[in-house]
Amino acid sequence: MGRARISDAAGGADRAFKRQKRIPGLKVVPRDGFWHVHGTIRVAGRSLRVRKSTGLPATAENRAEADAARFRIEEDFRNEVLHGVKPSIAIEEAALAFLEEPRERPLNLIDVARIEEIVSKFHGRRLSSISSKEWNVFVNKRMSERAVSTRERYLNILMALLNYARGNGWLRGLPEFTRISAARKPKSRMRRRVRELTHELVAMMIEASPPHLKALLAFMWSTGARVSSILYGCRFCDIDLREAEEQAVLHKTKTGEDVGPALHPWAAKILREYVAYRGIPEDPESPFFLTHRGIPYRDNGRAWGGQTKTAFNTMKRRVAARLRAAGRNGEADLILKVTPHWFRHYLATHLLAKGFDLVTVMRQGGWLTMESVQTYAHGVTERQRQAAAALDTVDTPSTRDPIKKEKKPGNSSD
Repeated sequence: MGRARISDAAGGADRAFKRQKRIPGLKVVPRDGFWHVHGTIRVAGRSLRVRKSTGLPATAENRAEADAARFRIEEDFRNEVLHGVKPSIAIEEAALAFLEEPRERPLNLIDVARIEEIVSKFHGRRLSSISSKEWNVFVNKRMSERAVSTRERYLNILMALLNYARGNGWLRGLPEFTRISAARKPKSRMRRRVRELTHELVAMMIEASPPHLKALLAFMWSTGARVSSILYGCRFCDIDLREAEEQAVLHKTKTGEDVGPALHPWAAKILREYVAYRGIPEDPESPFFLTHRGIPYRDNGRAWGGQTKTAFNTMKRRVAARLRAAGRNGEADLILKVTPHWFRHYLATHLLAKGFDLVTVMRQGGWLTMESVQTYAHGVTERQRQAAAALDTVDTPSTRDPIKKEKKPGNSSD
């Protein structure tokens, strides 16, 4: 009998201390002075046990933010189970993974700087928390005074980052932007009046330049290379100035590919004069082009304007003043509009106009595709004129000798 009472007592105790099944869901509870998220989420047969600190002090002021953290955890788990979307991550984490992603063609420095700028704007924000409206406001403000083509290039790298995040499951949908396809892949480049930039005007620009800029202009005129590739990607050993062997090699190009353009003999002559001026360095791998102070240009990652801007603008003013003194105001106005990038258009435009094939022009200027070169084909080429002139002449009544009309009898005025 006593044994039965003990058994009953034990059974009652078991029933009294039996662990109750917790209600599914997350709760915000205070632990060690901070708000913690505790509980279990169950979605579509899957469950997730959560024991996570929000990092927020357990005060009434932080309760709403702690509840928001609980909601984000629940939302992330549901999105992963139901939609295959992984929990979103901070934009700086996604950007770092994107920049470190191995790729055939490395990102150029401008695009890297744009990614860093985007991260600095939304630093600490999760990708999923940035709305489409916020993205549009940011891009429109950033590109408010820029050309449409510049805005499209900015959107290209932004969308590349967001697509990468979506592919990794960190982002469910993409923001919508108004895109202008004609600006993304233009059929022709802005003319920039490069056909009016004659050899005489180029010679005047070079003549009015200090030695360090004179060599740079001659190199750009001959190769169409970008200033950044010349200043930062051309070593002394990369330039061969021997007669009939004039050529160069450019590294650190925008495309990531080395470019080996030929040098015009006239440009090579100016470069030889520059070598005599600057001297032959002890280290053949040192930069070929130096500043007016005789030191290498510092690669600033294109974070600000070109380091030759002051000298270039001073040269333009000198040339314009000479042209105005000679009464050549139209050419003076043209010179003041010239930028270093004109020489890239100049090379493609003039070589195509002289009838050179696209492959040759592409290799000389370092373009990767023929389509890129064709966008620089401004105006009618000489080859086209020859083709038009080869057509058979067609006589019309206006081009033939006039036919004298015979007088009819009785129509005489006599």
